[in-house]
Amino acid sequence: MLSEPMPPDPERDLPTVQRAFDMALNPPVVGDDPDKEYIRCQTFSGRLDQVREARAFAAEFVQGSPVADDVVLCVSEFSANAVLHSHTRERDGKFAVRIEVHEPDYTWVEVEDDGGPWEQHPDEGPPGHGLDIVGKIANDWGIDGGLTGWIVWARLDWPRS
Repeated sequence: MLSEPMPPDPERDLPTVQRAFDMALNPPVVGDDPDKEYIRCQTFSGRLDQVREARAFAAEFVQGSPVADDVVLCVSEFSANAVLHSHTRERDGKFAVRIEVHEPDYTWVEVEDDGGPWEQHPDEGPPGHGLDIVGKIANDWGIDGGLTGWIVWARLDWPRS
């Protein structure tokens, strides 16, 4: 027996860019109410100068958080990798930064890019160790996705009082 089809979930079915646009119009504010979740997402053009903009976006959102510096470092590393090592660097490429603050427990950071093989390009110089640093500061982190899009994420636990 076949079950009834599930009605569409408008939140789940919205593309990432649309969710980012909606959140930009009604942004939550960190610290308004303890034990709440706050989420922001913003999409950036796939250019190196946009990594600075992604850092500024993250820094403003998590200002005052006990893991603010680590969030900004993760966003910087993930955004730079998206622009340097994926199809995001190609014409009209984009990457999205999503930050979830689960006050007072942890902050979740992720960057989604346009996919493709992550490869070192000849004009980039020697490979860095940014993801090694992320591995040292994050309580957990990983890479999901594939050739059509990668999501690199980190969980940064808040210190217990």
